Amino acid sequence: MSSATSSAFQHEPGSDDPAAENRRIRRYVNIATYVAAKRREGNDLIVRRFVCECGRVDCDELVAMPLAGFEAVSRAGPVVAHH
Repeated sequence: MSSATSSAFQHEPGSDDPAAENRRIRRYVNIATYVAAKRREGNDLIVRRFVCECGRVDCDELVAMPLAGFEAVSRAGPVVAHH
């Protein structure tokens, strides 16, 4: 997840897109959640709640999934709740 961590919170200069900024912040929070749980639990099957990365400023959805699921989903794209 180290490459995801470094690219997740890069700010694009000149970008004033609130949705893009929201997605970056939420990805950062999710990666921090993943890393902390992985260090603490060490079990890929442990379920954690991750914040939806849809980018909607008003979205407060959480997505529950095992750590292994987060790793697989986040490689393919954003973690998104079913809206």
